[in-house]
Amino acid sequence: MNILKRSFTRREKILLVVLAAVVLAGVYYVMVFEPVQSGVAQAKGELALIQVQLDSQRMLADERQKLLDELETLDGSGSAQLAAYDNQSEVIKLFGELLYGISDYTLSFAQLSEESGLIRRPVTLAYTADGYRDVSDVVGKLMDCPFRCDVEAFSVTPVTSGMLNEGKVSVRVDVVFYEIEQDGGVTAG
Repeated sequence: MNILKRSFTRREKILLVVLAAVVLAGVYYVMVFEPVQSGVAQAKGELALIQVQLDSQRMLADERQKLLDELETLDGSGSAQLAAYDNQSEVIKLFGELLYGISDYTLSFAQLSEESGLIRRPVTLAYTADGYRDVSDVVGKLMDCPFRCDVEAFSVTPVTSGMLNEGKVSVRVDVVFYEIEQDGGVTAG
């Protein structure tokens, strides 16, 4: 009897059909089901990340709007103006007027920083004044300048004697001028 010409019994045929179904189910599971489930899980992870980024951007937009509303309120209140970017030449002119008559001073501009369209221009002023009265005049004029600014640090040290009201004093003022970004943004400091 030739084994290739042998006919299968009913039980063998059923077992072959079951085996074929198991093999097809295994191939489907490995080739289709697992990759689809993996893709769905990855997409859900990416969706969660995008949702976090979206929430972060919404918070930034809300904060920016709040800041712009506050700036608009301040602009209408008669206080110093919020200058348009790039206001460095006007700030230099302002310091030129403030320091007129003072021969020994250093003026340095730090790197600009920008947040939500508001530009911070840090400036450090160090000078030697003849007395405390000169210090209060310069700082008072700086505080009343036409541009929005914030004095962040201020120090006065006696140079010639141990008393602030006698002789020359050394002054250091760290001030930040605020400017608003116009179309095109911040390109250089």
